[in-house]
Amino acid sequence: MKDKTNFVKTGFLVALIFSLSITGFAAVNVGDSIYTNLELRTEQFTESYESVIESEEEMNEYFGEYDQEIDFSQEKVAIIALGQRSTGGYSIEITGIEETEDEVILTYEERAPEGMATQALTYPSKVVSVETGERNLVLQQSDSDEVDGSEMDGITDDEESEVVDEEIGEYEGFFGRVFSFFTDLF
Repeated sequence: MKDKTNFVKTGFLVALIFSLSITGFAAVNVGDSIYTNLELRTEQFTESYESVIESEEEMNEYFGEYDQEIDFSQEKVAIIALGQRSTGGYSIEITGIEETEDEVILTYEERAPEGMATQALTYPSKVVSVETGERNLVLQQSDSDEVDGSEMDGITDDEESEVVDEEIGEYEGFFGRVFSFFTDLF
């Protein structure tokens, strides 16, 4: 019985570690269109920036040598950079792709950190290739609530402190429960 319990505990830990290590998919379907996240160095994008790359020459100008295969006769590359943010945890999510006869419209949205975040300057960006065929690729930021880092503007320091304390309490409560769970297992 003890061997079975240890086996279950070990299996659970392996599954947990594996699920936490997954960062995303290489190719993602949105409707009938497919886009692929490209793992490229983007430290040169320190300001808010959008661009569509339509050729290998342009790609080389931005990134130098890269090891992804991109068929520019069927795909275009989108660069989306948010510019400087004061904490970690910001990201860009592709929320939709709309296809018309002449263009493919890629809609994206800025995601703000939830809960605690690292206190460091970051420069969130995303580079994706999109199957467009002969059509133009158009980038469009979603109409959702844009986050500009000023969500605490207009409230007093005491109110801001209460919000932060509440978020920290939720964060500690969750990890406290996870820690307790694992210490109970072992």
